[in-house]
Amino acid sequence: MKMQERYHLLIINPWIYDFAAYDLWAKPMGLLYLSSMLKDAGFKVTFIDCLNYASLEIKPDQKLKHRRAFGTGKYNAQKVNKPLALKWVKKVYRRYGISLEAFGAAIDNMDRPDVVLVGSMMTYWYPGVMKAVSLIREKWAGIPVGLGGIYATLCPEHARDNVIPDELFIGGDTSHLWDWLSDMGFESKQPPSKSFADWPVPAWAHYKRLDYGCIMTSIGCPFNCPYCASSLIVPSFEERPVEKILKELEYLNSLSLKDIAFYDDALLVNSDKRFMPLMEAICKKDWGMRFHTPNALHVRLMTRDVCMMLKRGGFKTIRMGVETTFEDRKDLYGEKSSLSDLKQAVDNLKIAGFQIENVGAYILCGLPDQTIADVEASILLLREIGVKIHLSEYSPICNTMLWDKACLSSSLPVSDEPLLQNNSLLSCWYGRYSMEDFAALKQMAQIS
Repeated sequence: MKMQERYHLLIINPWIYDFAAYDLWAKPMGLLYLSSMLKDAGFKVTFIDCLNYASLEIKPDQKLKHRRAFGTGKYNAQKVNKPLALKWVKKVYRRYGISLEAFGAAIDNMDRPDVVLVGSMMTYWYPGVMKAVSLIREKWAGIPVGLGGIYATLCPEHARDNVIPDELFIGGDTSHLWDWLSDMGFESKQPPSKSFADWPVPAWAHYKRLDYGCIMTSIGCPFNCPYCASSLIVPSFEERPVEKILKELEYLNSLSLKDIAFYDDALLVNSDKRFMPLMEAICKKDWGMRFHTPNALHVRLMTRDVCMMLKRGGFKTIRMGVETTFEDRKDLYGEKSSLSDLKQAVDNLKIAGFQIENVGAYILCGLPDQTIADVEASILLLREIGVKIHLSEYSPICNTMLWDKACLSSSLPVSDEPLLQNNSLLSCWYGRYSMEDFAALKQMAQIS
């Protein structure tokens, strides 16, 4: 008997519960890679992405929201009651993704799996994780449930106490999962390599419709910025061989996908060995793909040659990680770039032929010890340079270098309740500034 006929695994990407959510090239890449690994190991895998109807076998009970340029768009959403910890927030709380009825119909139409694996994203989105696990256990009592992902890694004790998984997986090392499956008697073929270079192509076949694709040429980040959890989630920076990246892109091209988002946190690091050779190879193809960088590029690495290649290679969405124009606040922002680096990067983009009004820069706001005046000053400087400004609300993240300072500066109990780590709450500004103050900042940023 073949392995995949013996052991059936169900993988779930849960709903988002939040005040706002938008599909900006968002796909659960970790779960899609994991699905391919499990299939290669001989398991049968069923996949439910609660954010996307196209992962279901059943007919959607709602129409997909309108897609905008380059494949992005709104999620379907249902208004839900706010949790007690968020009752004071004067915003509508929603569950984003498929309906509960559609989820129920999907699991009703499948055979009982042997194991259920649930992913997790932002710490303050854990209500979606709890809902998925609750519904699974209502359907199949006693079924083993494993939980991994960002929330599981950053808030393990909270996850154990509230989701109560049978097993919790911290970080991205798959060996713990394989050991757990083996201990339960679920034998498999050779476990996958721990090296990102050897991971298989993500299991995109789970989706019946794709408006865009995603690619990762590396995992982790060597910069270790004080506000970021990248090094906690993926401790080491690993790069994927160019030939493996091309194989993934060739597969996405076979699906007739034109819009591809790079998920890298450090796309341009070691660009002479990875990014530049990759783009040279892509330029020889006749794919006509449009590339996007929602995770932002490091401006210090945007040399003239790199910017020329960005243009030549078909990049349409350029986002830069500026964070601040205050060069004396490395304790808050790290040491990735300076104002002179930004100006040079913008000049290089102009020389390459980019329309600067289509180039965006992220500015962090809501950090501990940061003031409205700090953000206003950065906005004014970026307006002079001419780039489009995107305000990025700071979310306190457990165990980062800024975590203790964030907990001390916030009058909300962010360390006790992950819901209060929601970036839309601007927790470290709570009590000092109002939502109206932030709205005024957003309006200021939007003035060209």
